[in-house]
Amino acid sequence: MSATVLQVLDATIVNVALPTIQGNLGANFDEGAWIVTGYIIAAVIVIPLTPWLQRLMGRRNYYVAAIVASRSPRRSAARPARWNSSSSTASCKACAAAA
Repeated sequence: MSATVLQVLDATIVNVALPTIQGNLGANFDEGAWIVTGYIIAAVIVIPLTPWLQRLMGRRNYYVAAIVASRSPRRSAARPARWNSSSSTASCKACAAAA
């Protein structure tokens, strides 16, 4: 239940933050829409795989891996902009948030 609430909350955050993301990346509306699309695609891929991955890795290990995956893009976002690939950072965040 709480995972579903967090997924809906994450999707809402992405949609609300879209104008800010577009401004920071210098993206127009169509390019910004790809950010949301990438997030949705990542969620659609990861959510059905979650039970299988939990059986494969164990629930605790899967949970820890999801936390680590969600933290790595945040760390890279703290580095200077010239070190980041904005599209890969956005993709990593979407994939990790979907987990």
